[in-house]
Amino acid sequence: MPRLSGKNVYFDESSKANVNIKVQGYTLHAHKDILRQHVCFDNCLRSGTWSEACTGIIKLREHASYVVILLEYIYHGHLNTSKIDCKIAKRLGRSHKHPRNDAFHAEHAEHAKILIDLWDLGDRYFMSGFCALCADHFTDLLVHTPGARYSWDV
Repeated sequence: MPRLSGKNVYFDESSKANVNIKVQGYTLHAHKDILRQHVCFDNCLRSGTWSEACTGIIKLREHASYVVILLEYIYHGHLNTSKIDCKIAKRLGRSHKHPRNDAFHAEHAEHAKILIDLWDLGDRYFMSGFCALCADHFTDLLVHTPGARYSWDV
């Protein structure tokens, strides 16, 4: 599957509380306050990839596939700290204590439908927090994980 183009991603900012990010036939409902707290805006802005950091509203400028990076950040930042952490870790086939196992991430990158070239961001520190998870696998986790703070609509 080729990299996503801007035409595949739609940002709905009409809600006062949420940002609805539609990608690949799914919609991610992300609370603006949560995004303000947990998205690494400084690094994103330095790369020239995201805009409007001051309001916490995320807009994509160039590569729509970076939406997956946002989702990955949300996943690591929230679901790993919840009560369902162990369940998710088991589903991912990785250690609960070491959720960012390099070998696991490398294996997933081989099978990912969307491969993100994180080096494009030009920030190794920023890159170190992510892996190139398959978008389908990630959406499956959110759809089938009770209590997730972020939900997908088909």
